Amino acid sequence: MKHMVLCGCVVGFVLGGCPGNLGDATQTGPVQARIAASATRGPAPLTVYFTGAQSTSRNSGVLEYAWDFRDGGTAEGVTTTHTFEQPGRYLVRLEVRDATGARGVTTSEIRIEGAGLSARIDVSATRGAIPLTVAFSAAASETFGDRILDYYWDFGDGATSRAVAPQHTYTRAGVFSATVRIVSGGGLESTAAVTIEVGARTASLQFGGTAVATLPIDLPAGEPRRALTFEAWVKAAGAGGAIAVLGSGLALEVAPGGGGLRLRTGISTTDFPYHALVDTWRHVAVVREPVADTGDPDNPPAEGTYTVYVDAVALGSVPVATAPVIDGLSLGVGFAGQLAEIRYWNAARTPAELAARKDRRIDDFEATLHGYWRLDEGSGQIVRARSAARDGLLGLSINVEASDPVWNNEGPPVR
Repeated sequence: MKHMVLCGCVVGFVLGGCPGNLGDATQTGPVQARIAASATRGPAPLTVYFTGAQSTSRNSGVLEYAWDFRDGGTAEGVTTTHTFEQPGRYLVRLEVRDATGARGVTTSEIRIEGAGLSARIDVSATRGAIPLTVAFSAAASETFGDRILDYYWDFGDGATSRAVAPQHTYTRAGVFSATVRIVSGGGLESTAAVTIEVGARTASLQFGGTAVATLPIDLPAGEPRRALTFEAWVKAAGAGGAIAVLGSGLALEVAPGGGGLRLRTGISTTDFPYHALVDTWRHVAVVREPVADTGDPDNPPAEGTYTVYVDAVALGSVPVATAPVIDGLSLGVGFAGQLAEIRYWNAARTPAELAARKDRRIDDFEATLHGYWRLDEGSGQIVRARSAARDGLLGLSINVEASDPVWNNEGPPVR
């Protein structure tokens, strides 16, 4: 059954008010070709009435009209009727000539719909760790009696593609809805989606009691740190040892036997009992908060308070009269176990801030985050910095040595 769409126009006459391509800005000669059509879209088979009656010439005389329907069919005359039997997108062409031989050409797009369209996505993986490269394909999408002309991909993280089978790499953790919208020659559309789960890469550094990792902190030489926060994820083996030595005058340790945390400030030592620190991942932190400011920016107070946290819950506080000088971090001195997600802030983080960020990777630069090392490289001698600090090293140099910790493919529950 043929479909006729008349748009309220008089068949065989000028189709005034009907949709169509009434102009082409690229025509610059004396002859201006114009197409009006009774329909620009519909199901196959579709009969469309065309007219070029609105074409003009600055020269006098009779105009001649030559039509090419781009499906093998042609016609002559100011008006014509054509039936498109097969679905697809057709760029109908009209050439108009005047008595002097001058000509103008214009086109009008006609889209003939097929019986249906069904989008389908095939992927090489639906989950994995950062960086996750996924091969996508919409090649198995189906169209009935037509062909697919356009593919519009949205990978859910801001990236897009127009390829049939693109490849995309996710560089941050999260759950992403990847979609493809396909468009057939006849103008039908169909959409499909797939969920891609990208997790944080799981790795950590394993220390055995004699290993060390060194992380640089580039702060002004000799300047004491009156407010600071140190964070780490720790899985202790129970033998004690230093999680981190922060410059001079400050160290956070696992107490002997794994019975809690120990804070060293100068020559003073304070123990904070905690009986669930061994053989399980825990987030630990030490926060130095200075006493109330005197109002003199040239002589701020050195006094302050250290508070030790496990999983963002305070174990206790201790007052101090001097501020430490931080010029670097030494990880794992005498420590047995695993370390990951090392963060150093030039600010005193609140319990709420610790709780909100301890389980999440930090992707964006933050002004007071002066040192951030995930310890998730999994291989090599370099500990990559993701902040204002420089990269760190396994051991004491770029060379493989006995003091190097080893990589472990297990990491903390950080997403």
